Amino acid sequence: MLTKKKKTFRLYEVVLSVITIIFVVEAASPAAAIGNSQYFWWAFLILTFLLPYGLVAAELGSTYQDEGGLYDWIRRAYGPRWGARAAWFYWINFPLWMASLAIIFPEVLSSISGTEISTFWATIIQLAFIWIVVFISLFRVSDSKWVLNLSAVIKVFLALVVGSIGVYVACTRGMATEFTWGSMLPSLELTSLAYVSVILFNFMGFEVLSSFTSDMENPRKQVPQAIAAGGIAI
Repeated sequence: MLTKKKKTFRLYEVVLSVITIIFVVEAASPAAAIGNSQYFWWAFLILTFLLPYGLVAAELGSTYQDEGGLYDWIRRAYGPRWGARAAWFYWINFPLWMASLAIIFPEVLSSISGTEISTFWATIIQLAFIWIVVFISLFRVSDSKWVLNLSAVIKVFLALVVGSIGVYVACTRGMATEFTWGSMLPSLELTSLAYVSVILFNFMGFEVLSSFTSDMENPRKQVPQAIAAGGIAI
């Protein structure tokens, strides 16, 4: 009797998953609102947050190869009650996030197409967006990994296109912002500090990889390698 071969994540697919999860293109605009001091905050938070966070996620993800991820880590340390609490607080932000994306989606389509979308059709688009996400989430990650791979490629493509346009405009028309050492120093204004949370949010997500371990060929090696490669790429 033939047995169906289990689908597994190869290393490059795990790296693409890291890019999909961590690399948030829409964070570029809020980060730019900080001004030139954003470069200080990017460098500072990479050293003080992203690096240790990645090391912790790599260590726990490769040591405890459970699908529960964050829940399993906390359950092992503090018991199932605290694990369940942490898992619930971790999960509840995703429905809220999906709802906010669904609301924005018709507006983005309207801006791209240049046509006004009525409330009725906007509601239909929002519901379709949510149910498509729900439908995809019903499958194992290994069965729908093409979604992660495609998303990573699209994100990298958009980043390269926007970056290339920015470089071209800067070279041909000059920069809109004057770069000085003083302007790159951090500002302690509340408005600027509020946007720093966007950079932190952009770094979150390494712990999600631990929920893929059952579908990886060699999670003990792939989790640290993917976190390192994905972090460098991002």
